[in-house]
Amino acid sequence: MTVVKPNDPDTYGELARRLRDDANDSVLSEYRSCFEQARDSARQRLHEPLPADEFRSQQALAQCTDLSIEVLNAVHATLREG
Repeated sequence: MTVVKPNDPDTYGELARRLRDDANDSVLSEYRSCFEQARDSARQRLHEPLPADEFRSQQALAQCTDLSIEVLNAVHATLREG
């Protein structure tokens, strides 16, 4: 079990550290925007005629970026609570 020490900089990874120190949420917005752009691009490609393997890849990318946004929001919310 890992003991979380909020004031110990080694407790957090780089992303969590940047989110924790981001007073105006610009880092959150930047990361969210990157994931949203990738997701939107993948979703748009799903409407194009694609080989089956490429379709599955774009489908997976859209799902993964949705999950990444969800994780990003959860990490941000957890850091703000503490």
